[in-house]
Amino acid sequence: MVLLTIIYESGLDIAPNIQDVVEIFKNKDINLGICESQNNNTHFIKIMCDDKIYSESLVEKVNYYISDCIYDIIIRLICEEDIYNFILDNYFFLNEEEIKDIEKQIIDILKYNNSLKEETSIYYENRKNHILLKIKSCLEENRQINIDGYITFRVKDLMVDIEDISNKVVENYMIEREYNEFIRLLKYFVDIQESKIDKVNIIISKEGTYDVKDDKGNSILNTFVADVLENEFNDPSINTEDIIISGLITNVPNSIIIHGISYCLNKEFIETINKVFTYRVEICDGCNECKGKPLIFST
Repeated sequence: MVLLTIIYESGLDIAPNIQDVVEIFKNKDINLGICESQNNNTHFIKIMCDDKIYSESLVEKVNYYISDCIYDIIIRLICEEDIYNFILDNYFFLNEEEIKDIEKQIIDILKYNNSLKEETSIYYENRKNHILLKIKSCLEENRQINIDGYITFRVKDLMVDIEDISNKVVENYMIEREYNEFIRLLKYFVDIQESKIDKVNIIISKEGTYDVKDDKGNSILNTFVADVLENEFNDPSINTEDIIISGLITNVPNSIIIHGISYCLNKEFIETINKVFTYRVEICDGCNECKGKPLIFST
C-alpha cells in the first residue's frame, strides 16, 4: 500500500531524509518500504507499507515526519537566498555586519538551533508550526507532493510566516542593541562618578520583594524613592526595580551585595546591575539573610 509519493528534481537530495524517517518507524517496530524511480531528471520516492498494518493513523504519522523533512529542505533553500535579501530590502539602515548577525539568528530559529527567551520562543514555535501545518495539509490532500512545484507555487504563502519571524528577530535585535547602548552609557556615567555610599545590600525576600540597606543595616529604599520623586520621575510605569537601579546610579556604591538572588523574579534586573556595576557586585547566597535569618551588620 502506497502511503505517500514524493517527487523532486535532481538538484535536491532528499533520499537520506526519507531513510531517516523509515528508521524512526523501524525503531517503533513499524516496517515501511521505499520504492525509488527516475524519469529523466525527475525522481519519485514512494513510501509503502504492508496492507496488514495500513491505517489512517499510520498515514497521519508518516505525513507528520515527512512534513518535517520537507520543511528542512524548503528552509535550507530559502535560507540560501531569500532571508538576506528580505532583511536588506526592508531594513536599509542596518549595516552589513548587523544583517549577517540577524540572518544567522533567523536561520538558527528556523533550523531549531536557537536558544531563546521563553517569551519569544512561543511566538517563533507558533509560526514554524504554522508552516509545518501548511505542508502537512498539502500531503493530506494529495497523498503526494512535488517539492520543486510546491516551492515554486507555495513559497509566497510560506514566506508570510518566515517574514513574520524575521521581523520579530529584527525587532528584538534593535531592542537589544538599544539596551546595550543604554547600559554602556550608564556604565560610563558610573565609572566617572565618586561613590556616595560605601556598601549597599540588596535583599530579596522569598516572595520576590526587595529591600535596600546600608552597611549599618538601615533601610535606604525610601531614600531612593524620595530621590526619584524629587527628580519628578512620576512615570507610573516605574517599579521598585527601576527605583533601586536609579538609586544605585545616583549613589554609586563601592560595593553592592545581592542577597537571596534565587528568589528574584526578574533576572534582567540582576543582569542590568551586573552589567552596569561589574566588579562592584557581589552575589551572596550563604549568609543569614539568604537563609531567612536576620542579617547582622557592622556597628
